[in-house]
Amino acid sequence: MKRILPLALLVTFLVHPSFAADAAPDKPLLDRAADVQKLFRKDPGGYAKLFDESFRKAVPDKQLTSIFTSYFKKYGACTSIQFKQNADGGAAVFDFNFAKGQTAPVTLSVDPKDPHLITGLIIGPAVKRAGSFDDILAKVKTLPGAASFLAQQLDAQPKPKTLASYNDDKSKHRAVAITSMGVSLASYLMMYLWK
Repeated sequence: MKRILPLALLVTFLVHPSFAADAAPDKPLLDRAADVQKLFRKDPGGYAKLFDESFRKAVPDKQLTSIFTSYFKKYGACTSIQFKQNADGGAAVFDFNFAKGQTAPVTLSVDPKDPHLITGLIIGPAVKRAGSFDDILAKVKTLPGAASFLAQQLDAQPKPKTLASYNDDKSKHRAVAITSMGVSLASYLMMYLWK
């Protein structure tokens, strides 16, 4: 029996703001996201002015320093942040972009009362951003066994527009299309299948 293992990568990019389904988060969330961005450095600190006391009890300053300096050593400074979507409980999800080409998803929540201290922070694993579809296609072609790839712009009219493909005409391979609801991003799904 053939065994096929699918590996799906979701690649997103910003689209024109008129397509945005989520409103930008409140200013306190944006301000605190900018504060967190500055902590990815050699010597982060000042946690008492940024983080709620209960958060700092759960995640001590020493652990925060370890997290921020670890990311800094591996990926460089955080060069930009990008709002992705609002989340439950007044939180927001951002992409934090690093100097060495990685992006990490960050979920942030703040106390609604002044001074809007951070009550929740989840920093996801950083992944290398693809430079182009050509870069992705080159990697797909090196996969063992049979591989196929399809990236489509799902909001193109009157039907999805193919942006890049490799062996997508193979009948044994299927392309799956998804959309990301409530996100101000257009979503692309790339699927690799191999034996």
